[in-house]
Amino acid sequence: TLPKIEGLQLIAKKTGEMSANRVKEIGLNSHPHLEEFLQRDIDAIQAKLAGMAAMVERALRASLQALITNDRQKAYSVILRDEYIDLLETEVDRVCLEFLVRHQPVAGHLRFVFAVIQINRELEHGGDFAESVARQVLALSRLEPKPSYDRLVEQANLSLHMLADSMESFLKRDSDLARRTMLIEERGNTLRN
Repeated sequence: TLPKIEGLQLIAKKTGEMSANRVKEIGLNSHPHLEEFLQRDIDAIQAKLAGMAAMVERALRASLQALITNDRQKAYSVILRDEYIDLLETEVDRVCLEFLVRHQPVAGHLRFVFAVIQINRELEHGGDFAESVARQVLALSRLEPKPSYDRLVEQANLSLHMLADSMESFLKRDSDLARRTMLIEERGNTLRN
C-alpha cells in the first residue's frame, strides 16, 4: 500500500528529492510537462556528448592515419581541430551545469550528469592525445627509415573500438556491452606491454 499521496507530494515539493521518474513510478505525475523538460534536457546532453565522442574519435583516427602515411597536412589539421574539441568540452560542461541548476537532480539523474562531466573530461583528454600524436608526426616525418607502426595500429584500433562501444553502452544504458568492453581492456594492456 502506498502512503498518502498528498503527503508524498508535499515531501517532494519541500525537499526536491523526488525525481521525475520516481514520481512517475508511484503515480504522482501531476506535472507531465516537467518530465518533458527533464527528458528534453537529458536528450540534449546525450546528443552533445555523442557529438564530442564522434569528434574525438575522428581526431584520433586522423592522427593515426597521419602517422601511418606520414601526412603532415593531416597532422596539422588534427592540431588545428583540437580547438573545436576544447570548445565542445566547455559547451557540454555548460549544458550539464544548466541542467543541475534547472532541475536540481537527485539519484539517477544526478549520477547521469556527474558521469557525463567525467566522460566529457576524458574525451577531451583523448582529443589532446590526438593532437600530441599529430605533433609527433611532424617531428618524425623526416625520419629515415620509417619505423613499423603495426603494434601501435593494432592497439589504436582496439582502443577506438573500445571508445565506440563504451560510448554506445553509456548512451543506450547497455550494461552488458559495458561489461564486454571492459573485458577487452586486458587485451589492450597485453598489446601495450
